[in-house]
Amino acid sequence: MTFIQYGEIGLLTVVTNQGEVYVLYKTQKYSYADTNRLFDKVYRKYQSNVLEHNSAVKEFLKVCGEGGIVYAKN
Repeated sequence: MTFIQYGEIGLLTVVTNQGEVYVLYKTQKYSYADTNRLFDKVYRKYQSNVLEHNSAVKEFLKVCGEGGIVYAKN
């Protein structure tokens, strides 16, 4: 949510213990309103089941492009 909220953050990288690198970045088509709507939709779907947290993250990463965010694995 921090990445979505703050316009100053344009790129987020994550390096796993296995050395895999994942990147999220905002394109020029990024829309806070659209991305926040997508996040809320996914969050509500999984809100009542904490055990499905990983499924919620995976689903959001699949649809985040609709809000102007690119998710990639290097």
